[in-house]
Amino acid sequence: MPRGEEGPGWSEYVLPALRPTRAMAERELGFIVERAVANFLREHAPLYQRKDITGILIDEEPMGGGFVNYKAKVSYTKVVEDQI
Repeated sequence: MPRGEEGPGWSEYVLPALRPTRAMAERELGFIVERAVANFLREHAPLYQRKDITGILIDEEPMGGGFVNYKAKVSYTKVVEDQI
């Protein structure tokens, strides 16, 4: 999976795909989000978990020929649970 950049509290993933039709766009967006979350968890486990993700920003970069690169930026912070 192609990798983008990383900084304090965020990681970026480049996810190539075919440009979806209008009817498929919402389902494709959900699939892109799940791929970004899976990539994040694979790279940052066990230190970070799904609950540590604070947001996902997705940009589209047209590549021509019906292809598009989705750039998914995953922001995160460590959730510290109080122990009783």
